[in-house]
Amino acid sequence: MIPTKLIIAGVVTVLVLAAGAAVWLHYKGILEENSVLRENAVALETSIDLKDQEIAVMQDQAVDRRERAERSQKELWAARTKVSDLQEKLARHDLGAAIADKPEWLTKIMQRGTKARLRSIEGAANALQ
Repeated sequence: MIPTKLIIAGVVTVLVLAAGAAVWLHYKGILEENSVLRENAVALETSIDLKDQEIAVMQDQAVDRRERAERSQKELWAARTKVSDLQEKLARHDLGAAIADKPEWLTKIMQRGTKARLRSIEGAANALQ
């Protein structure tokens, strides 16, 4: 018969080899998971960098839009002020009486304005060609 010590040594050897194999397989699995996690981390960092760039572009666009809006508000305010000033000047004059007294005066003014406007339209049309 086989001595008991030899059987115990064989069983212990088999158990140690089985435990070693299990540890080795687990270690390989952890290495593979670690590799996948590193790849995912790189992909996430790349994605974050791209999103940061997109955010920076959007912030620049927002600043540009805000500046344009402020300029437009200033231009609108200046135009409203000019309209108000012109309305005040117009209110000081009785144009109906002036036109009734001198109808040729109004005709000359209208013809001059029409000629000037036609010249500006022609210039714009020529610029487009």
